[in-house]
Amino acid sequence: MRRTSISGAAPMPPCQQSGVFFDPPAGWIDATLVRFYAPPPSGPGGTAGGSPYPTPVITMARELTQKGDTLRNFASRTLVRIAKANPSLEILKVEDLIVGGKASVLLRLRCTFEEGTFEQTLVVVDPVGDPEERASVFVVVSASSVAEATHAAFVEMLKSVRFEVPAPVGISPAAPAFASPQQRVEPPPQIPMPGLRVR
Repeated sequence: MRRTSISGAAPMPPCQQSGVFFDPPAGWIDATLVRFYAPPPSGPGGTAGGSPYPTPVITMARELTQKGDTLRNFASRTLVRIAKANPSLEILKVEDLIVGGKASVLLRLRCTFEEGTFEQTLVVVDPVGDPEERASVFVVVSASSVAEATHAAFVEMLKSVRFEVPAPVGISPAAPAFASPQQRVEPPPQIPMPGLRVR
């Protein structure tokens, strides 16, 4: 759903989302976000064993890229943005993979707040060839206590991803399909982030 140019200068027609219509501010950039919450776990107060942490959340955003952006550049810029907002950020894993037939980068992170420790996994899909010049970004966030189960559900969801417009002809994926983890290449070097802890 394209409503602005890469510069943000093009006019934006009214927005329509699930029967809701409104006029966005002129020049603002639409990230086209969808969000899913895990079912409320059982336990006192509707939480797992009385845990005070919120249920896991999965989001998918279609974010505009900069002219000439590469997958690695966009992923690095996303990581910098997260690090600025979370000084306690740890990088747990950086991995190349394929999602929906397109090259992608997985970033698994950990942050500590007053409320506790949380894990966040981002998968950034290569914007090359996208007709709207957007990168698809899948994100899951959960408390560390349920991170493994949440990550497993996230992986299963990623296996179902399909794109209406496939990767451009002649651009070969750099890693095997996500559905074949036993065939994946070794993770590439960690994206350099001075000041961040890399596990």
